[in-house]
Amino acid sequence: MSSGSSFWTKPLGIAVIALGLCGVIMIGIGVHSVIDHENKLARKELLGTWREANVASYSANRLKVSNDGVYWNGDLISTHFTFDGATLKFEHGNKKQEYYLDRLKGTLVHLNGEYKAQFLKQGYHGKNGQ
Repeated sequence: MSSGSSFWTKPLGIAVIALGLCGVIMIGIGVHSVIDHENKLARKELLGTWREANVASYSANRLKVSNDGVYWNGDLISTHFTFDGATLKFEHGNKKQEYYLDRLKGTLVHLNGEYKAQFLKQGYHGKNGQ
């Protein structure tokens, strides 16, 4: 009788290895597809005009994110930004700006600086219109 390790050199063992590798590759492709899809959905949610919350309406700032760049109160302040599905990053002048998109709450929160301004997307009124 041959040793147990020779199973992996026989056609059935090689087939098991090949099927296992195919399975791992398929799982990897599936996970990548799901992550890519979620990032595209997040980007779609990010694009648009965001209005500062919890301040008087006359003093609320507006942040617009479009494929053309980032606008602050109607003025283009950056033509380049990065977004990883959760964090928006761009430079305004020589300062790096970071905002976190909370998809569950429907908010965009300014991360750097002492004041953590919170923005709501215009037209968004929370779940069930609240």
